[in-house]
Amino acid sequence: MRRILFHIIPVIFLTSFSFPLIAGDTDPFFIQHFDNRNGLSNSSINKLFRDSDDILWIATWDGLNMYDGTNFHVFNYSKEKDSKSIGSNVIQNITEDKSRNIWITTIEGISKYAKSSGKFTNYFYNLHRTGKLGEQEYAIAVDTAGIVYCLNQKTGLSYYDVATDSFKTSRLPFRSTRITKLSFDENNYLWLLNSNGQLDKCNGKKDKFNLLYTYGKKEFITDYFQVNSKLFFTNSSNTLYSINDKNGEQQSLLQLSNPINHIIFYKEHYFLAWANKGYSVYESDFTPSAFLETESKQMQDLKITSWELGTEDILWFGTDGNGLIKMYPRTNYFGTVITSENNNPYNKSVRAFCRENNNLWVGTKGSGIIQYKNYWNLNREEVADQKSITAPTLDNNSVFAIEKGNDDLIYIGSDGKGLTIYDLQTKKFTKWNSVENQEKFPDFRSVYAIFQEADNSIWIGTSGYGLIHLKIKKNEAGNLAIEFLEKYTSDNSDAGPANDIIYSITPGSKDQLWIGCRYGGLSLLNKKTKKFKTFKAFTYEGSLSNNDVLSVFKDSRERIWVGTSYGLNWIEGKDALK
Repeated sequence: MRRILFHIIPVIFLTSFSFPLIAGDTDPFFIQHFDNRNGLSNSSINKLFRDSDDILWIATWDGLNMYDGTNFHVFNYSKEKDSKSIGSNVIQNITEDKSRNIWITTIEGISKYAKSSGKFTNYFYNLHRTGKLGEQEYAIAVDTAGIVYCLNQKTGLSYYDVATDSFKTSRLPFRSTRITKLSFDENNYLWLLNSNGQLDKCNGKKDKFNLLYTYGKKEFITDYFQVNSKLFFTNSSNTLYSINDKNGEQQSLLQLSNPINHIIFYKEHYFLAWANKGYSVYESDFTPSAFLETESKQMQDLKITSWELGTEDILWFGTDGNGLIKMYPRTNYFGTVITSENNNPYNKSVRAFCRENNNLWVGTKGSGIIQYKNYWNLNREEVADQKSITAPTLDNNSVFAIEKGNDDLIYIGSDGKGLTIYDLQTKKFTKWNSVENQEKFPDFRSVYAIFQEADNSIWIGTSGYGLIHLKIKKNEAGNLAIEFLEKYTSDNSDAGPANDIIYSITPGSKDQLWIGCRYGGLSLLNKKTKKFKTFKAFTYEGSLSNNDVLSVFKDSRERIWVGTSYGLNWIEGKDALK
């Protein structure tokens, strides 16, 4: 076979966003919620951290979670204690060193995750076998040079030595009280909060640090926060102070109504999370602000435990018991369609669209079809009336494809048997078992792609049942009946597609049909000869970038675009004919 060269296009993967219709189209921000239904291991979050590769890490009370913008990957403790196992499932803090290793504090010790190898190394886990274990036994910090420091309440401060893969002792200024928190600032000063309410500023590195100044000698300091290149602290009187970076003087900023547990600076505003629940927003001078007032009201009953900034102005919220929340600004380019019944930002997965007269049909995974009435006649500020179309009207509630045909029929593909068909003239749905002659032909289900030819026959891509070609027409009694049905399945020859899981069907030229096969590659069908040609990845230089083909598209210049799970490809359509 002549080698066809595919052009591979670098793709920047953006985080997918929810479909909250037009719910207050003037609202400037979206809110999206993640919990165990989305793959999060636990809804009680202790810490959020975005690493140098823009991956979001989530420390929970039951597992370490990594979110890449699409999926959650969960790391758990394993009794085998192999290199794939983190030391404990109770995750408290996360940070990163200069070598892009992820460091994690757990309730029992310190773990290092090497992203390059996917392996864990665990430290200090043998210290508490015979003694009591507290919730704050360990703290971790990384200085400006990328050196990792661990504070253990039994052994004190130590730094990580790369050469020996071990922690070595660091000497701190003597103090008889327990250290409850530590961090480095941008100038590489080490800050230590003590259980006696005093905050120490130290300098030094690795094996020795010196005390420079102590804050809180007159009033008990309850917590401190490093935000927006500044250091803030609160005291027992619930007063918020800042420390001047140049002269070290403290300045009173705000009298708080309650203790706070977190601060973040977002879009020129300070967000303060209250220790009990909710948060408040302030201008940069700490005067109250109405910024995001509507969005904030939706979350006043949530306890915020951590914030993290993401790319594209995303603000991530970690909560105590309510999972992960993503807040991000609306752009001027995208309107939004709410797929929940009560206008809440908890939305259904959307898999297909279709215009039926002036109505919009949205196929969802698990909730059937949502019909938005008179959608194309609405102003931007108006909200469309919703109507749910579900089983038993449909064969199945997971709807993956909707195709409006030239024959006044709408073909609906789902995880159910065959097709559900809607007649635009009679305004009636026909389930597959009610289509005449269907019992005479091979069964199929799980329809993921539909394409109609000019002769009104349709090609169907299925998940596990191969490629189907059939034609449905009305008989004299006005009932829907199958005129013919042909089934093509994979058999490692040119008589079938690359495999039987087909996600995309696109017409080519000269009686050709392009077929995108999950995990199998790209197939090209000659409809006259009924022979298939398949293009595979990794078979030669310039071949397809990956065999997991999700989408195929032909543009106005007859170029064929191929979307895979690892890269975007294109070829000249005429080259495939040679």
